[in-house]
This record gives sequence, C-alpha cells and structure tokens, in this order.
Amino acid sequence: MRLSEITLRCGCDCQSGSSDPEITMVSSDSRTIRAGGLFIAISGYKDNGLLYIEDAVRRGARAVVVEEGSSVKVDKSGPVVICYTKHARKCALDAAKVFYDDPSRGFTLVG
Repeated sequence: MRLSEITLRCGCDCQSGSSDPEITMVSSDSRTIRAGGLFIAISGYKDNGLLYIEDAVRRGARAVVVEEGSSVKVDKSGPVVICYTKHARKCALDAAKVFYDDPSRGFTLVG
C-alpha cells in the first residue's frame, strides 16, 4: 500500500524524502519496524516516540509520522518521508484501519 493512501485518511502533511513509498507495515513500536514500515511517533506519559525515530529508521522505516511542531532529527535528504499530523494517536488508529482493512468491521458485538 502506498503512503499516500494511508496519510490521506490520517490528514497528514508529508514534506520530505521520496514522494510516495510502498508501506509494508504500520507500528508505533520501533522494535517491531521492518523494511518499508511506517513508524508513528506517539508521545506518552512515560516515554516519547520521538526518541525512537532513529531506531525505527535503522530498522527500515520508510516514513515517520510525528505531531505538528515536533523537532525531528532525521536526515531529511534520505529515503525517509517525514509526515506531520495534529494528533499522532488518532493517526495511528486511522492508519491501522486503512492498512489492515478495518478488521473491527467484521466483529459482531453481543451483550
């Protein structure tokens, strides 16, 4: 799936790197990123996803999503696309729905 298909749903603004790479997986955990992955840097109560961008890139991330106003320390002339969004958590949800074809639609809720 192309990055543009995912970011269109997330409302991301992608500004650097190659224009529209093929994305092979989506994750907010840099330890699980594989070649072609989309890493979504989410800030939490105890940790900050921005600290793991370099790790995600080393593991093969082709694109990184960060919240607007974030300071990103990645070689922007390289093959990594940096995308900005207002809400990284919502973007992670929307990206997973698009990439994994919204699996919750197939569930029936009983009770």
